[in-house]
Amino acid sequence: DMNVSYFYDTDQTFGIPLNDGNWTGVVEKLRLGVIDAAILDLTDTPYRREVIDFTFPIGMRRWNMYVKRSNVFECKGNCEYQLFKQFLWVSIGTTSMLTLGAWFLKYMHNITFQSCAKPKAVNNNDIVISKTAVFTIFTQNL
Repeated sequence: DMNVSYFYDTDQTFGIPLNDGNWTGVVEKLRLGVIDAAILDLTDTPYRREVIDFTFPIGMRRWNMYVKRSNVFECKGNCEYQLFKQFLWVSIGTTSMLTLGAWFLKYMHNITFQSCAKPKAVNNNDIVISKTAVFTIFTQNL
């Protein structure tokens, strides 16, 4: 036979360590042997593991945190432009222009980008590439 009793933790602490080595709530009742098992939402922490054993979770819940909505940021018009600071948009624009410029040089003027790192042979015929690769732009006749 199994005797099941319901217990409600009135102090709502569930298991906090005290300075004298004792615990509050359900963890203390488990530690003292007042109860044999408990089913509740209790976070598995290293300190609690020193006193009680945890099983695999029986079920999972999704918890959300809700905060008061702020009216500091108001979106007017094109909101996606207001998401980032001006520095980021300048960086994105500069990177895009440099990429387009490199593409233009490569495909429209036959400029090739090659690595100057030369492989060197070792005794067991493995090929090792130098860790420092210097990139140089080689141009053909424009």
